[in-house]
Amino acid sequence: MQSSALMLCIAIAIAVAFSASFCEAVTVEQLPDYCDEYSPPRCFKILRPVCASNGKTYNNLCLMCGAILRGNVPTDATYHEGLCSGHRGPHH
Repeated sequence: MQSSALMLCIAIAIAVAFSASFCEAVTVEQLPDYCDEYSPPRCFKILRPVCASNGKTYNNLCLMCGAILRGNVPTDATYHEGLCSGHRGPHH
């Protein structure tokens, strides 16, 4: 039982360390210029899909900018209008 608890603690520590280094949130000032007209996380529910350079489809550019703000998409990401190839559903 103690070894299971130890393994759980190690797994949590690794997950926290991994997420801290790869999912660092950014400030609004660090957002790309194409995000200037949006105010994430307050995005309208407009379906106008964009494909981010990370290969994920977002319902609209504002939601992609929100993902950048949360650190889920790099600040140097590019996009194109429409669905990504191999699309498996929009990300919010």
